[in-house]
Amino acid sequence: MHLQTQATDEWRIPEAELSVLLAEAVESDLSSIDISEAELPHIDLSHIKLGEADLSYANLQGALLQGSDLAGAVAVSVNLSTSKLCQASLVSVNLCGANMRHASLRGADLTSASLMWADLHKATLHKANLRNANLCWANLTDSNLTDANLQGVKYNMHTHWPNGFEPPLATAHFVANFF
Repeated sequence: MHLQTQATDEWRIPEAELSVLLAEAVESDLSSIDISEAELPHIDLSHIKLGEADLSYANLQGALLQGSDLAGAVAVSVNLSTSKLCQASLVSVNLCGANMRHASLRGADLTSASLMWADLHKATLHKANLRNANLCWANLTDSNLTDANLQGVKYNMHTHWPNGFEPPLATAHFVANFF
């Protein structure tokens, strides 16, 4: 059932068996799993270790990921819209181009995460740790950033903040010419 590629330590599982495996993975360690491009809307992955997993282009809309550890994962263009990621560890996760509209990231740790081109429209980031995250080109319109840690975040003129919100000039870093 589990297929390990010769070239890497990542696991690639046939999609037909993936939903069953993940549904049974209570408190499991699925680090380095490759679920890129998988269709797994509304799946419950709460408190699962997914560190360094490949979630790129996966559809995880409405997924439950509370308390999960995704540190170091690659999640380019993943669909996490309406997902629950409260208290999740997203340290150094590559979320470039991710759809996180209406996602709940209350208390999530996004330290050093790359959120370039991510769509966080109406996302809840209350008490989220965004320290040193890259928010260049990110859409944060109508998001809740109450008590979020924005120390050291990078942003540019294309970052869309909530109406009336000003990034903390003393601790955030405006990037004039990113490329």
